[in-house]
Amino acid sequence: GFDSSLDQLPQDKLQDFLAHQHYTLLDDLLDEIARGNRLPAITAQQLLGEMAANPIERGDGAAQPVAIRGTEGFMVSYAKCCHPIPGDPIEGYLSFEKGVVVHRERCNNLGDMRENSERLVALRWDDEVEGEYPVELRIEMENRRGVIAVIATRINSMGVNIEKISTDDKDYQFTYVLLELLVRNRVHLARIMKRLRTINYVRKVTRVKN
Repeated sequence: GFDSSLDQLPQDKLQDFLAHQHYTLLDDLLDEIARGNRLPAITAQQLLGEMAANPIERGDGAAQPVAIRGTEGFMVSYAKCCHPIPGDPIEGYLSFEKGVVVHRERCNNLGDMRENSERLVALRWDDEVEGEYPVELRIEMENRRGVIAVIATRINSMGVNIEKISTDDKDYQFTYVLLELLVRNRVHLARIMKRLRTINYVRKVTRVKN
């Protein structure tokens, strides 16, 4: 458990960690964990580095990924390079300051981080994951007046929030519309993309990977 992990830790390292995380006392850290503001498994990995950076093991020795529910607060953030959403295979990168940064498993940036493999954390989405997550779409369409308004109206009619929208002209005939939307999961995203593909003059709708 977390308490037994603390017993392995030199006192000077524990004090350095508490100071870096702006805690005066160990009890303050334990109180945050009790309130659900910090994940004990991830906090242990931050504290112990290589001693605990491998995924937590079950009795049979298999890796047990940490479940992400979307309610972890500041201890978990989501990479803006790949915009992971529930349903995506995910992996985490352990940051001393940010806690765990969640990436899509095949994110190019995560590949670069594999040199520091002791900082990688096995993750999965909780079965009862909550919240909405940003995702980027690229729409290739004919360059027609008013079509962007049609896209925005179609998205709003589905009760989906548009965080950002921009255009990038491919040539005089075609343009790219870049969207950032908030979605619940991959099933929700697939439903949105299917609706967008039915709009006149839309040629292709793809999710931006990286």
